Amino acid sequence: MGDFNCVLLGDEKKGGHEPRTSCINEFSDWMDDNNLFEADSLGCKLTWTNGKSGTRRILSKLDRAIINESWITKFANRRYSWNAPVYVNHDTIFPFKLKRLKATMKLWNKTVFGNVNTRFKQAQLKFEVASRNSDEDPHDVAKLNVMKNALVAVQDVRMQQHIMLKKKSRNKWLLEGSSNTSYFHSTINIRRSANTISELVSEDGLTISDPDQIRDHVVSYYEAKFNGTDLPIDEKLFEYDHASISVEENQMLDAIPSLEEIKTAFFNLGADSAPGPDGFSGCFYRHC
Repeated sequence: MGDFNCVLLGDEKKGGHEPRTSCINEFSDWMDDNNLFEADSLGCKLTWTNGKSGTRRILSKLDRAIINESWITKFANRRYSWNAPVYVNHDTIFPFKLKRLKATMKLWNKTVFGNVNTRFKQAQLKFEVASRNSDEDPHDVAKLNVMKNALVAVQDVRMQQHIMLKKKSRNKWLLEGSSNTSYFHSTINIRRSANTISELVSEDGLTISDPDQIRDHVVSYYEAKFNGTDLPIDEKLFEYDHASISVEENQMLDAIPSLEEIKTAFFNLGADSAPGPDGFSGCFYRHC
């Protein structure tokens, strides 16, 4: 699924130059050669616009979901949709979409992906049962295939568990191919231990170690800190004279970043770094 930048039919573009026949044929041949076809969609048919008006306005269908026969057999009644509206101004479209995506991903994680550790134990149990059944009747090809499929399921879930542990450990130097699960567990436990507040010393010198008392003390401390009386402000602080920036510096600060600068900034994000305030890691931005 994505933006293929190619139209297939005459009614998939309105305005602008006529689509090139060579591009249409090349894309169609690629789909035919690989036994692919486009999935049915709901909502807006023309998914892209150049944002202009009048005779300069161009509408086109560029976004598609390409599937094969196996996919349609397994998900016969599925459709994809482009009609999720965005009722915000241009400055907040991107964070709005991220927030909406996060809600969908949380639901998917709960209902589809699930608890990877529990799934790993279940996959191991299914493999053990299938292996035992196959050992009892070694000549039964069907039981052997069931055991092979169960083994593949175990390996898939183990890889997902490995990826999850690597993300939680926030390890940046280890190679992608390593699957030292015990090391990742140790790294996670060490970081959690280092981040744990086991005791606090209050202003009167008392040591607090009970978790409930630590929680109440922290809450009361910040309530007092941010709900206190306003302090007097010395007006002389605002009389400080400083040099103004130049016209060139001001223009540089006001300049809109180019697409190449934005792309460079995204791809400089660490793939395994901790997620930012929006909850998405560098791997997400670099991939999407």
